[in-house]
Amino acid sequence: MEKKRVILFKKSDDAYRNLFEKQYKPDFIPVLDHALDNVEALAIILSQGPQDCKGLILTSQRSVEAINQAYNICRMTDKTHEEWNTLPIYIVGPKTADVLAQSPLFQSHDHRHWVIAPRASELIKDLLNSSHYLFLAGDKRRDLIPEALHEAHIPFHEVQTYATCPHPELKNRMKHLDYHEGEWLVFFSPSGIKFIKDASPDSMSTLFGGLFRIAAIGPTTADFITKDLNFQVDVVADKPDAEHLFDAMVQFDTNQ
Repeated sequence: MEKKRVILFKKSDDAYRNLFEKQYKPDFIPVLDHALDNVEALAIILSQGPQDCKGLILTSQRSVEAINQAYNICRMTDKTHEEWNTLPIYIVGPKTADVLAQSPLFQSHDHRHWVIAPRASELIKDLLNSSHYLFLAGDKRRDLIPEALHEAHIPFHEVQTYATCPHPELKNRMKHLDYHEGEWLVFFSPSGIKFIKDASPDSMSTLFGGLFRIAAIGPTTADFITKDLNFQVDVVADKPDAEHLFDAMVQFDTNQ
């Protein structure tokens, strides 16, 4: 029996591919791209040192990329380098921490000063124990951390280090995409769906018109589809990872 195709609206990912190939035929369509922002401004901040900043907040690997580019163009004394390396760092996501560990600015960092949490919500408690942060984030960042700091009257300086934009291949991929009834379509973010809509406005009724099974990586994406677009979602992953998404889809197909 031929495997059912699953179209995942994200860049190719080995973890997803290896898992989904057990049951399906995965096809990846990259939707999002990122452009670094305010690198020169960040370079000035790095060269001046932490000053009265008591901690650094990082929520994305993209911000680490911005740090690396800024570090490459800034002038920094050994003393300032050491000041950054003794600064507590609050990190969302183990992958972000792994990338940071390879950063030329923080390779010598005492990692015991790092606080790593899988989700932003799990970082809040630790953030409330200090004061005055440098917060590096993207243009689509959630309000969770800033709101928690505001409510606790903890000052922070936010720098937008990257902006989310449509992938350069998206429009062409959507134009030449062939559809077959009963296939799975998997969506990963509201911003991604908006870019798909912008790239191919006429495809929305086809994508969500009932010919395909619709899966969402989490409740935020599912809510956008159901409440903002008024379309149906068949499956929502219990946790936003490949395993839980795969399990939910297989369970749905088994019950049909």
